[in-house]
Amino acid sequence: MYEFDWSLPFRSPFGGWLLYGLSVTLYLTLASTILSLLLGVLVAIGRFSASRLPRSLAAGYVELFRNVPTLFWIIFFYYVAPELVPADLSVSVNGWAGLPFAAALAGLALSNAAHVAELVRAGIQAIPARQKSAALALGVGPVALWIHVLLPQAIRFSLPALGPRMVHNCHNSALAMVIAVPEIVWQTRQIETTTFRGFEAVTIATLAFIVLTLAVGGLFRLLEYRMKAWAV
Repeated sequence: MYEFDWSLPFRSPFGGWLLYGLSVTLYLTLASTILSLLLGVLVAIGRFSASRLPRSLAAGYVELFRNVPTLFWIIFFYYVAPELVPADLSVSVNGWAGLPFAAALAGLALSNAAHVAELVRAGIQAIPARQKSAALALGVGPVALWIHVLLPQAIRFSLPALGPRMVHNCHNSALAMVIAVPEIVWQTRQIETTTFRGFEAVTIATLAFIVLTLAVGGLFRLLEYRMKAWAV
C-alpha cells in the first residue's frame, strides 16, 4: 500500500523546485494575459477598419489562431520558428536559454489573443450605434472615439467573458511543460521521476492552480464590479 509522505513537497530541494515552478507559472500567466489583452484589443479594432486589408488580416489572424490548438503553437514557436530565420541567427536562437519560455509565451499570447479579439468585437457590437453617431456629430476624432467612447464600453461588456478566458489561459500555461519550461507541472514531474512519489507533489500543484485561478477570476470579477460602478 502506498504510504503518503506529506513532508516531501516541503523538503529540500523539492520545496524549492515547486516554488520556482510556481514563480515561472505566475510569470508566464501574467505576461501572456497582458500581451493577449493588448493584441486582442488591437485585432478587434482591426475588424472594424474601413479598409478591407486590415479587416481581412484581423479576420485571418483570428481564424488561424482560434482554430489551431494552443499546444501546436507552443511546439511551432519552439521547434519550427527558429528554423525559418537565417542560419546564423537560427544557431543563436536555438542556443538561447530563454527560448523555451519565449516560445511558450508566444504560443499562449497569440492563441489567447484570437479569443480575446472575438470577445472584444462582440462587446463593440453591443454598443448602440447612436453613440458612435453622436460622438462623430460632436466632432470627436477617430482615435478619441475609440479611446473615450467605444473601448471603455466594449471592455465593460466583455469582462464577464474575459474572466473565464483568462482562467483558461492560466490553465494552458501547463502546456509549456512539453518544451521543458520549468513551470509547476514540469517540476512535479521531476519530483515524481526522482522520488517515485508524485501524488504529494501533484496535490500541492493542484492546490496552487486552484488558488491562482480563483485569484485571476476574482480579479476580473472585481474589475467588472468597478466598471459597472463607474458606468452608473
